[in-house]
Amino acid sequence: MLWLAVSLVSVLTLKACADSSLVPPRYGMVHYGKVQNTEPKENTPLQKAQERQWVACGDGTYIQSEYWCDGQFYHCANFADELSCSTTSTGDMVACGDGNYVQANQWCDGQYYHCPNFADELSCSNTGTGTGTGTGTGTGTGTTGSSGQCGQRKDLSSGKILGGAQATANSWPWQVSLRLILANGIHFCGGSLISDQWVLTAAHCIHEYGSPSYWKIKLGLHQVDGSAEQERSVVRVIKHEQYRHTPHPYNDIALMKLDRPVTMSQKVSSICLPTSMTPDNTYCYVTGWGATGYDFQGTEIMATALKQARIPIKTNSYCSSAWQGSYDSYNMVCAGYDSLSQGGDSCVGDSGGPLACPSADQSSWEVTGVVSWGEQPCGADFTPTLYTRVYNFLGWINNKMATN
Repeated sequence: MLWLAVSLVSVLTLKACADSSLVPPRYGMVHYGKVQNTEPKENTPLQKAQERQWVACGDGTYIQSEYWCDGQFYHCANFADELSCSTTSTGDMVACGDGNYVQANQWCDGQYYHCPNFADELSCSNTGTGTGTGTGTGTGTGTTGSSGQCGQRKDLSSGKILGGAQATANSWPWQVSLRLILANGIHFCGGSLISDQWVLTAAHCIHEYGSPSYWKIKLGLHQVDGSAEQERSVVRVIKHEQYRHTPHPYNDIALMKLDRPVTMSQKVSSICLPTSMTPDNTYCYVTGWGATGYDFQGTEIMATALKQARIPIKTNSYCSSAWQGSYDSYNMVCAGYDSLSQGGDSCVGDSGGPLACPSADQSSWEVTGVVSWGEQPCGADFTPTLYTRVYNFLGWINNKMATN
């Protein structure tokens, strides 16, 4: 399963394996696969619940009370945490028709889609201007790909990341490789193309490397050391303001703005942002160039070509029990198997990449999760990997893309 370490040169937070079943899990910083500076695990779920106060957004999701009316940005996907405030000036808002809202001056501005379902531009006249107030008629989410819609891809093939076979070349056209220029351009993390100029990834990937000049993005890549269909520089790196790095990642989400739009094609196109919570037991795919196994010395064997694993979404109760109080259902979703014989999972080098799930109507693929953290070593106890729950960060994503 996933480690927070994303390459053999990264220093990231991971769960360490206990020496025996009697020893509670401990957490710490990992460098070259070795645990340093360990610290005790977090409080139990009951203790955490007693310490926190939660507020309902009104769409079935909750946020911590300190985020409500903080005047910084939207934490609720439906913007309720700011729109309901009397002391915060948010301006006139227009409904997209999918639970999201945009500012009135963004409606039909002729620039780009602010609504995930395109309603702010699809409902406009040919002039591309005006302040329409309808809900629009968009049928997709996110931004368009080569077929005119996001989340469109070629055939599926079986395989695993940890210990498995490779994916069909260019069958996941939104998968990108984050290359760290400081380390001679090695593959450092995965990411998802969510528009023609924005990449979604994990905050822990860029935690220590926040300068745009540190990064290059490869798109339409299959062989990790092969030639990419397209390459872009980065002009903006945005980490979630409430990101916490230890004892494990929390609010583990980040955005990268490319220096110029990509050219959409069959090999390079965007994945949809989620329109709803992905139901439990849904089978999704995680993809990446992470480790496929270990050699006799315990060193990771890294993938040379893009891998994929078909994994099920686990229930919140299962995840809470498996992760002994470290699982937060608002921030995280977990997916995986109870044994390697059932299927593969993500590992070192897959961090930041997409957990792609079918949309409710099965018409497209949505980025349900961002690879975040998990066991060390991968698959040690087959505890499901944890992913950032993208649906609960839609407000943050849309806000950052609209204002940057």
